[in-house]
Amino acid sequence: MYRLLSVVLCSMAALAQQFVGEVLVREESGALRPAPGVRVFWQHGTEGTITDPHGRFRLQWHGADTLRVQSIAYGVLDTLLVEPPRDTLRLVLAGAYALPELKVEATPPVISAAPVKTEVVTVRQLEQSACCTLAESFEKSPTVEAFSADAATGIQQVQLLGMHGRYTQLLLEAVPVPSGVTSPYQWELIPGQLLQEINVSKGAASALFGASGITGVISLNFRRGEQAPRLFANTYANTNRRVELNGLGGRSSAESALLGYLHARWQPWIDYDRDGFAEMPAVQHLLLMGRILHYSGPWEHHLLASAVLGDYRAGSLRQGDSAYPVTVQIRQVWALGKASRELAEGVHLGFQGLLQGGELRTRLGGRHYEGREIATLARALLRIGQENETPVRAILVASLLWQHWRERLRDSLPYELAAPVPLLPGLGAELMWDPLPGVKLIAGASGELWGRTLRLSPRANVSVEPNDWLTLRLGAGTGYRQPVLAEMLSALANNRHLELALPGLESGWNAGASITLHFKLLESFWTLDAEYFRTEFRQQWVADMDWGARQLRIGMLPAKADHVLVLLDGAIAPLEFRLAYRWWNSRAPTGGRWQQRALIAPHRVLWTLNLPLAQGAWQLSATLVWTSSGRIPSTADNPDSLRWGERFPEQLRVNAQLLRRFGALELYVGAENLTNALQSPAILARPGSPYFDASMVWGVLEPRFLYVGMRWSR
Repeated sequence: MYRLLSVVLCSMAALAQQFVGEVLVREESGALRPAPGVRVFWQHGTEGTITDPHGRFRLQWHGADTLRVQSIAYGVLDTLLVEPPRDTLRLVLAGAYALPELKVEATPPVISAAPVKTEVVTVRQLEQSACCTLAESFEKSPTVEAFSADAATGIQQVQLLGMHGRYTQLLLEAVPVPSGVTSPYQWELIPGQLLQEINVSKGAASALFGASGITGVISLNFRRGEQAPRLFANTYANTNRRVELNGLGGRSSAESALLGYLHARWQPWIDYDRDGFAEMPAVQHLLLMGRILHYSGPWEHHLLASAVLGDYRAGSLRQGDSAYPVTVQIRQVWALGKASRELAEGVHLGFQGLLQGGELRTRLGGRHYEGREIATLARALLRIGQENETPVRAILVASLLWQHWRERLRDSLPYELAAPVPLLPGLGAELMWDPLPGVKLIAGASGELWGRTLRLSPRANVSVEPNDWLTLRLGAGTGYRQPVLAEMLSALANNRHLELALPGLESGWNAGASITLHFKLLESFWTLDAEYFRTEFRQQWVADMDWGARQLRIGMLPAKADHVLVLLDGAIAPLEFRLAYRWWNSRAPTGGRWQQRALIAPHRVLWTLNLPLAQGAWQLSATLVWTSSGRIPSTADNPDSLRWGERFPEQLRVNAQLLRRFGALELYVGAENLTNALQSPAILARPGSPYFDASMVWGVLEPRFLYVGMRWSR
């Protein structure tokens, strides 16, 4: 007992200690000189500092995490530290701009050190993905799962903690994005190759982002001026004739940086079973985006603006009376701005603004949908206190959201929806308290005024780190959101008789717990993690296909989901691997009785491998995904020849990639879906049949393909 107490006390003392470092710049001559005014901070924390005139700094030890040195003039340097430096830590930046360097002291942890359970998807993992949309960026994620929502619209659906991705709040550069008519395609409209990092916070996370993120928050960080190369290009092509181009370029000085982004995608339709119906649409997609970063005295300013054009065509490949054409047109523009400064020591003020507009037009056979939106969000934030310097800290948020969206659906009966409350003023507050070394409590609430009704969303999280290698987390909170009709487009890809009840406000709660172990084994840094989350909705807008094969009821129902994930992440040098098992128990009273959600695999196993060779000049990576069988909505009402079984089969999907580096040039080749695991058939009945259904998708729709690509940067 005495020995255990000594270990705990020594670990707590290490957590509380400070260390000293210096940042230097290496000139072209090889000489070193101090780098004053450079930012030094923990990548997954709030602590940070600025180097003094001699390039020196002092920083509180944060626990195993990545220490980032950031300079607009000299780029960024990341150093992963797994224990406090015993001597002065020396960090050297290149005098001329160079690509971001990653100095790895151990295998980076997949779970961040944040008090809220957070999974990190790094730029390194994004580059290992075959391509290129945000949904495809989660290929190696044990938490977020992406798949085709139907065999018509091209919508990529993501799920988190056993619930649909619409219950996860999306953040762009820490600014919450309101739900709107283009939300079903938000996982398609953002290219993963232009991102620096993705952070996935699970459960009822921070109250500062509003009440919509009931199952979590997905935060996207684009490559910034000081993190991105001056020029970057990524080209990609595969044997299914998909072609992509991603590029960015910019200039930077001591006070500012300017960056431009480009993404273009072309893809023909895919009819892998040659039945005359395209299961995957022909896609034409273009994104243009610009970014400005500027320092003016104590102020830091960010401005991003983007325009997106997307066209999708699928459905019947032959015309005639029985044709079922599918067309989708997306037009979206958005701009966000941020400004922040330090008012006094430990007191920071920030402002955020978002302007978003969009239009979505869809034809699904005889059903026509049209939606338009415009939204403006303004937020002011005040942070009081500094982590590891003041035991109690607070963040206050005031927000004002104005939104106008209108949707029309033409079916046998016309339907029309509009934003129920155009103006939503809101307040939020979050209190952070460190009562003991290694213990962090976060409690907060957000409130919005819906007409004359004040709706509150309280949330609380606690993390306990008795030492450097163990973290315990607990969290709980409530949330609510207003659904839009566009979120049901995938359920409308059929000839079922539609009964639609207009939605009310969805409301629910989430609670979870996790344990994370970090340890060193075989000279490598390992992570062992286990988590459980429970989500319940009192009211959820659900597409119910269980009343019969010819009926579709959309209305408000309760729902429940249990989520269990066990993860092992580590390396046996030089091989790095990740093994994860996930279980979902997701239920709703569809068809008049509580039962498992249809078209969802309750069990999933993910195994990723990464093997660097020849000092990193070559890199081989592979991903294996196994999913279990699951329930299919009953088709017993159909004729015998048009009935499917009650369950879909299990699937095993294997992907592999080989990469070769030649300095600034990287060439990669790979294969996706090597096992050719496909859902067959993807549609039920012919398009002209009253039994036609393209909405019952449970598996992979894209057949096996090979791809080749190139990345170049300087």
